[in-house]
Formats: sequence, C-alpha cells, structure tokens
Amino acid sequence: MTKKKLKNQFTRKIYLHKLFDSVDLTIDFLMYAYIHNFNKELCAEIFAFFDKNIPYEASFYQHRVIIRLYKALFDNDTEKVDFYTRLLEEDNFTFCLQNVPVTKKDSSHAH
Repeated sequence: MTKKKLKNQFTRKIYLHKLFDSVDLTIDFLMYAYIHNFNKELCAEIFAFFDKNIPYEASFYQHRVIIRLYKALFDNDTEKVDFYTRLLEEDNFTFCLQNVPVTKKDSSHAH
C-alpha cells in the first residue's frame, strides 16, 4: 500500500471516529429535546444533516434507526415509532432503547 493510500485510509478512520462521537451527541440532544418538548422545527436541521452526511455502514446502523425513531416521535407517527422500536428490539439493540422515551404497549390489558 502506498503512503498516500495509507494516509487516506487513516484520515477516513479518524473522520468516521469523530463522526461516530458526534452522532452519539446528536442522539443525546434529541433525547433532551424530546423530553423537554422542543419544537420539532428546531431539530429539522439535525434530521436533514443526518440523512445527507452519515454513511450507510454497519457501524452506524443503530444510530440511523434511533435518529429515525426520534423523527417519528417528533412527528407523532406512532406506527413508525412502533416499527423502529421493534426493529431495535428484534436486532437485540435494546440497550439503545433504555434512554428512549417510548411507552411500551401493555398486552395484558388487551380486550
């Protein structure tokens, strides 16, 4: 491998690492914004940036789903909230849901 390719590969790894950290902060902010009833327009820029700039890579999978979950929460789209919650649960990403303010349906009260 040439020095230039090695440098580019190293630079990409640093970029992805910083991006990963910023996505974590974004999720923390969205959680705070949702819990404190921020206006969804305040978060619109975050959703737009995320859709355009976060790579479609396995390492960002749960982040993409969580961001989409928050978008659904802000949009009051219960169908999508349920979908993304189930998706995370089925893929054993339940640790991602522990701080997500989603109320689970209680099947014991079904009529």
